[in-house]
Amino acid sequence: MKRIISIFLTMMIMISTIGCRSKEDDPIEKKDTKVAYQADKIEKPKDISKIQFLVYLEDGTLRIGGSDQSGEKRTVWDSKNNGKDWILAEDSEQLMELKNQNAFYKYSSDGKFYVVEDQTIRLYEDTQPSTINIDEGESYLDSALCGQDFYLLVEDETGTKQIKKHDLSEQIWENVENEELVQALKKTTGYGCLATDPSAEMLYTEGKEIVKYSVEKDETTHAINGEVLNSCIDTINEPITGLAVQGENIVVCTAGKSGSESNLYFLQKEQTKKTEKDKTDTGKNTVLKIYSLKENSMIRSSLAFFRREHTDISINYTVGYTGEDGLSVSDAIRKLNTEIMADEGPDIIVLDNLPVEEYISKGVLEPVTDIVNEKKDEIFFNMIEGYNKESEIFCVPTTFRIPVIIGNSEVVSEESSKAVIDQMEQQESPVLTRQDFPYAAMYMFVTSDMVEKDGMNEEKLTAYYNDLLRLKEMGNVTDKIVGESDYSMNQTVDIFPYGESDVPSDIYFGEAKAGVGQIAYADSYIKLNSARKQADIQFDYLNKSGGNYYIPTEVLGINSRSSYKDAAKEFLSLYLTEEVQNTNTMGFSINRNSMRNSAAVTDSPQYYSTIYKNLEDTSGLDLCTLSTDEFNELLQFVELADTPVRVDAVVTETVMEQADKILYEGLDVQTAVQTVCGKTNLYLKE
Repeated sequence: MKRIISIFLTMMIMISTIGCRSKEDDPIEKKDTKVAYQADKIEKPKDISKIQFLVYLEDGTLRIGGSDQSGEKRTVWDSKNNGKDWILAEDSEQLMELKNQNAFYKYSSDGKFYVVEDQTIRLYEDTQPSTINIDEGESYLDSALCGQDFYLLVEDETGTKQIKKHDLSEQIWENVENEELVQALKKTTGYGCLATDPSAEMLYTEGKEIVKYSVEKDETTHAINGEVLNSCIDTINEPITGLAVQGENIVVCTAGKSGSESNLYFLQKEQTKKTEKDKTDTGKNTVLKIYSLKENSMIRSSLAFFRREHTDISINYTVGYTGEDGLSVSDAIRKLNTEIMADEGPDIIVLDNLPVEEYISKGVLEPVTDIVNEKKDEIFFNMIEGYNKESEIFCVPTTFRIPVIIGNSEVVSEESSKAVIDQMEQQESPVLTRQDFPYAAMYMFVTSDMVEKDGMNEEKLTAYYNDLLRLKEMGNVTDKIVGESDYSMNQTVDIFPYGESDVPSDIYFGEAKAGVGQIAYADSYIKLNSARKQADIQFDYLNKSGGNYYIPTEVLGINSRSSYKDAAKEFLSLYLTEEVQNTNTMGFSINRNSMRNSAAVTDSPQYYSTIYKNLEDTSGLDLCTLSTDEFNELLQFVELADTPVRVDAVVTETVMEQADKILYEGLDVQTAVQTVCGKTNLYLKE
C-alpha cells in the first residue's frame, strides 16, 4: 500500500512560468548538451485536492486520479491538452474499486486499471483480475506497467528503495540492478515515484533529478538534471510524488504546502516566455552563481522568487561540501578560495562557516552598504552592525539565533561559561540532561572567542576542554553512542547551529536544573516563556562577559570580482524583503515584520496546547501565545544582541574532533590542545 504521509512544510513557492535549462540524454556521469525547458503550473479539477496517480495514455491523454480534501470522494479525470481543460473519465462512475478507501489505484499507458491493497496487486485485464503478491517486509511506493513487465518501486524495512520487475507471462520477480538507477533512488526528494512513457520503452523516476531508464538497453540517463529541476520546482519544500511522461512532455506532481494539497507542473522543451515590461532586465544570458558550503534549503527555495522577477537570468546554485564526493570541509573551502582568486568564483557567497574576516580583509567581498541602508527601518540593524565593524557593510546575516543559558537565578546570573559550570555543580542532581550536553558544549565553544587573529588561544582552549569534562559528568554522559542517540561533539558540528534540546520542558518537569538553549523560533520562545511563568526558570545571553552573543545565519556576501554585481545586488535586496523572509524556517528573520508574522501575537496570552511528560499524565506545561507586551519584551531582548559568533567550519571541526577523543577515548587535555593549535594555526595562516 502506498503510504500517504502528511509533511508539514512551512514554505511553498508558487511558480507560474519559469525559464530553465537542462542537460539531457547524457549518461549520469556526463554533462554536455543543454536543452531549454519551461515549467507551467497546472490547475487541477476542482474535485481533486490530493492526487494519487498520473499517467499519459497511448493517445496522448493526460489522466489523473485522486480525492477531495476529505479523502472520501475519488474521481478520475482526463485532459487532451496537458491539463488546460479536464473532463471526468467514464471510469469514475463505473469502477467500484474507487470506493475502497484503503486501496491505491492506477492506470497503465494502455488503459489497464489496477489496485494495490494489503500486499496484493489486482490487475484488471478481463472480468476477473489477475493478482501479484508483494513480498512481506516491502512497502509499495509506486509502479508502472511496460508491456508484459510490471515494474514495482518498493521500500524495505531499512528504508532502502528498490525497483523490481515482474514478468506477467512467466510470473517471475527480479531486481533491477542498474547501478546509476540504484544510486538515483537513494536521493529521492519525496516518497519515490515511477512512470513509463506510452511506448513502454523507458522508465522514469526521481532522485534529486528526473532520470530515465532504458528497459531494452539497461542504461540510465538524464531526463532533467538536478540543477534544472530545482530551478523549476522547489523540490525541497515540494517533494515530488508522481510523474507522467510522453516524449518531451513531463508532468510532475508534488506535495503542496502542507502535504494535503497536491500540485501539478507541466515541463516542456523548447518553450520560452517573454520578459514582462515591468520586470528588471539585468542582461541577456546572465548566469548568476550562488555558493554555500553546505546545503541550505532557505537559499534554494528563494531562487524561484528571483526567477519570477528576472526571467532573463539563470541561476547556478552550488553546494561545496556534500560528504559524498570525497572532499573534506577544508578541501571544499580551499577549492572555493582558489576559484575566487582565479576570478572563477561565485557571484553570491553564503558565508556561514567560512572565514568571513579574512574575506573582508583581503577585499573578497563587495560593499553592500547602500542596499542595507535602504532597508534599515525594516530590519534588525544591530545584527548587521555587529557583524560589520567597519564603516562599510560587506555581509548581511538574514536570519539569526541567540544562544541562552536557562535555569534558576543563581545559574543565569553568572556571566562566563566557567562560572555557569561552577554554579551548576552547586545544584542538586539532576543538573543537566544527557541530550543537552553536546549542544551546551558547542554553544559554550562558539561564544568563547578563543580563535584569535594570530591563532588559537591555548589558555582558553585548555580551560574549555577541562570544563567539558565537568559538564559531561553533570550530564551523566558515559558513552558517545547510547542506543540510537549520538552524544559526540562531531555530531553537533554536522547540525550546527540548528540543533538543540528541549531545555524549558526538561527543567519544568524536573529532569534538569539548567541547560543551554536557543531563541530562534517563535515556537521555542513560546515554550520558554510559558515555562518561566509556571516555574523558577529564567534565561539570559550565554557567556555574556564577552558580549551579547548571537549566531548569524544565511549570511550573504557578494564577490567583489563578480561580473554580475548588479544582478547579485538585486538578489540580496529581494532576499531581505518580507515576502521572501516569510518563507524562512532557518531561525528568526532579520526582517522585523517577518519575525512578527512568525510569532502569531495576540492582544493577551491565549492557551493553545499542553505538553505532557508522559502520555498518561493529566497535567503538564500549558503553552500560550505571546501577548503584544510579551512580544515587545522579546524584541527588546533581541535588540541587545551585539556580538556575532565567528564560526569557521575547519576550526570547529578540529576542536570538536579532539574533544571527542578527550571525552570518550581518554586523551589528555594538553595533547589535544597541542594538536588543535598545530592544525588550526597552520590553517589560519594559509
